[in-house]
Amino acid sequence: MRSCLNRPQLRLLLLIVPWILDCGSSSASPTSGTSGGSTGTSSGGGELPYSGAVVLYGGTGTPFNIVANFTTTPTSSSLAQRTLDPCSGATLVGSCCYRGLGGKGTGTGGGPFPTVESAGTLIVEDGSSQLVTLPFSGGYATLFTGISWNAGDTISVSASGATVDAFNGSVQVPGAMAGLTPVFSTTSPPSVSLLSNLEISWTPDSAAGEWVSINLDDGNNGYIYCSTPDVSGNVGVSSSSLSHYASGDTADIGIARLASATPADANTSVTLIAELPGGFGHLVLQ
Repeated sequence: MRSCLNRPQLRLLLLIVPWILDCGSSSASPTSGTSGGSTGTSSGGGELPYSGAVVLYGGTGTPFNIVANFTTTPTSSSLAQRTLDPCSGATLVGSCCYRGLGGKGTGTGGGPFPTVESAGTLIVEDGSSQLVTLPFSGGYATLFTGISWNAGDTISVSASGATVDAFNGSVQVPGAMAGLTPVFSTTSPPSVSLLSNLEISWTPDSAAGEWVSINLDDGNNGYIYCSTPDVSGNVGVSSSSLSHYASGDTADIGIARLASATPADANTSVTLIAELPGGFGHLVLQ
């Protein structure tokens, strides 16, 4: 069953899934090799004609969302790249970057959205339980009530095949976020100085190869994205990045942990991504 989102839920989803608003550049993802992101090459070393991803986003207290996108390779919009590496093509300061409001819906370079290709019907299962069947209807993007998964679950995805050949694979949902500092809150937001770096830390998960994504948005002056290996346990948002915001603003902040896998496919580089939200709140900027 599809579900409408209230404004706080929608803002959370847009924060944690940056490719919905900003479709990035065509440069290769620096995280794709280590995070399990797809490389777009065949076993013979040649580039596959199509690339794409299936992203499963959701956790306790948040909406559950499944999005899939397959396009011709290379493309100005890569779902896997924008999810695993939201700073691709932008200037990094540490593990973070700032993106302005100018590229919404067109990509950083201003190019149009690419044509979305069909992989046939997608079937998503949690263990032996089928969660949902998604037919192709100009794309795959659905919000649900009545389905859920938990940290540590193994989610399998199979495609019946069409322009994109049939595939099947699985990805394990990462562990829940623990030890988050500062505590993200919508009712008692911490104050943050624009003149100092914002240090965020967490307890790394026991699973290897996971990533953490952090996103800030003040609603007026663009977005700050951070992406770092989960094992690092911390990230610093520089004062130079925060300087794009103004004193007195209130910014939304969200954090998520991501895991990925790359099932084999004859003509498409496929990435499965499980994204577990770890917290959402506000920051009072001073």
